[in-house]
Amino acid sequence: MIKIFLSLVVLCMSPGLSRADEVSERAEIRAAAFTAFVNSDFKSLDAAAQDYRRNAARLPSGVWKLSFFYLGVSDRATWNQKDPLAWRQLEEETEQWVASNPQSATAVLVRAMVLENHAWSFRGTGPGGRVAEEDMKVFGQLMEVARDFLLAHKTVGAEDPHWYTSMVRILTCLEANEDSVMAVVDEAMRSKPCYYQTLFAAVDYFSPKWGRKAADLERYIRLITERTRNEEGMALYARIYWAATESWYASEVWPRLNWADFRRGVFDVLARYPDEWNYNAFARFACAGRDITLAADMFQHVHAPEPQLWRSKQDFDACRSWALSGSSPQGTRGL
Repeated sequence: MIKIFLSLVVLCMSPGLSRADEVSERAEIRAAAFTAFVNSDFKSLDAAAQDYRRNAARLPSGVWKLSFFYLGVSDRATWNQKDPLAWRQLEEETEQWVASNPQSATAVLVRAMVLENHAWSFRGTGPGGRVAEEDMKVFGQLMEVARDFLLAHKTVGAEDPHWYTSMVRILTCLEANEDSVMAVVDEAMRSKPCYYQTLFAAVDYFSPKWGRKAADLERYIRLITERTRNEEGMALYARIYWAATESWYASEVWPRLNWADFRRGVFDVLARYPDEWNYNAFARFACAGRDITLAADMFQHVHAPEPQLWRSKQDFDACRSWALSGSSPQGTRGL
């Protein structure tokens, strides 16, 4: 048992051996999953997902490759698809896949994702008050089908850590109570403690979009950080806030964070994953936080801006010039 625990800690903490380009690798994983799904190549989908799970394969930034695999799947079953025949085809294909390979965790997760995204095709991503009553009804019904399907196939599906991610997302959409959502998060942390994506998924539940306040998100992030402190230090405090600021409510969640703890989290992330992607992101946060010392440190490791992380090249240049000027004190924070 001790050997197993030590192996788990090493697995959670060890950075990937490859320093492959983060952006290219994300795109390749996503495109490969998309192409395989379009071609109904379920054998390749199974093989890829099994490999990512078995090896707990990570990108240089520290996030699991498996999460980008499922983004590629979602790119085919995208929520903005409105053709009923296309959805019928996707649901029939994935239903047959589960039936023909009932021990495939990948098949379970892909089918649940199709049901979830089909629901979103009725709901859309705008304010709920602007959605037709009938569409909201179908949205709820399909989410319930997806939830019940995941629960019915949990023995197989939960072999994949993304089972918990999907369940958290679905429970959020069904406006489940906090105890129900946190029960899934708790189980995920016991079962797959290194898989960040489930922890990121719960951010939405605690966001203003679903009626919560920034204080609720802070409480959640504090809880997760304390539970992972022995293995991750303050890294999850920085990582989860990073995920939160990528939502529509960055301006609301950003002022709530504790800058000293976030700063410690930055260095705990970089201690394990000193990748330029992470340095780019934290350089932007440092500029937003008016922490010129941290910003200057980050820019020592940044050779070029990552377009996915900066609003523009002009923002990057302005931030870098300020960071390297060495003359401005800390000030008001904001993204």
